[in-house]
Amino acid sequence: MNSVVETGRVEVLKWFSGNHNVKATAALLKLEECEKAGEWRPGVSRSVRAALSKSNVAIKAIEGHDGQIGSLVAATARYGLSQSWSLAHNVQFGMFEQAAAANFDFAAFEAGLEERRSYFGPDFDSVKEALAAAKNWVQDMTPVAQLIWKLDAARQAPVFTHLGVSPTITKTLEQLNFHFSAPQSIRLCPMRFERVEQIDEKGNKFTVPVCILEWPAGTVFGASAHAETIGYEWPEGKCHSCGHAIKNDLNWVPLLVDDSNGVPHALWVGTDCSRSLFGIKVKGEIRISKPEKAR
Repeated sequence: MNSVVETGRVEVLKWFSGNHNVKATAALLKLEECEKAGEWRPGVSRSVRAALSKSNVAIKAIEGHDGQIGSLVAATARYGLSQSWSLAHNVQFGMFEQAAAANFDFAAFEAGLEERRSYFGPDFDSVKEALAAAKNWVQDMTPVAQLIWKLDAARQAPVFTHLGVSPTITKTLEQLNFHFSAPQSIRLCPMRFERVEQIDEKGNKFTVPVCILEWPAGTVFGASAHAETIGYEWPEGKCHSCGHAIKNDLNWVPLLVDDSNGVPHALWVGTDCSRSLFGIKVKGEIRISKPEKAR
């Protein structure tokens, strides 16, 4: 088997320096082990993504020119502001997976930049170098992103084990007019698992497991004091039980809690709180589909 990590190690690591390079090197070693095994090792997915999203050399290559990030956006705006902004945003924040999935039309970007040469004047070469750096970064990081997606595709559906609700959270929710007289007062949102087909840039097809949530009719969203939006959009930024930030979209557990009138309320919690507070243990990771806004 041709190792994606081994083949692209040098190209990937050139976008990291100092401590970022050390962490990226360690992440690639872990990723290579998973590549050989054909599946993610426990906890490796998060650490690999976190380390490889710190491509500080790529960020400096973009922002270090006189034109900076705004000029790159302006240069390509005539081909669609959303895509040009997305390119700049992805590089600036090291979002290599999003950049790889976007399939940016660099030929159009480069043509647009040439057409607006006079607009940039003495800054033209600077902006051109920034665009070239962005293009190279996307090309170098894409094979790694595709490997990560294939490892995601090999995930099995998670297993949920009910251990029982802690006395602390029971008392807290009782004060919020929730009850626990029925066995299903606190429960997982009903869900089904589907495998969604995706196609990589070479035309190879693979499937990714996705959890489809089936919220009961009349479910109330955003009722927690820690919910960030009244209308509720996924993913939320904070665990609804403890208020701590959760940035990993594989770290959510969708719960339903009935109030004293039997009305179900959506409660999004992190995996730590789902176990320690609600007694629901999660084994495995899976992406959760984005639900519609509460009506």
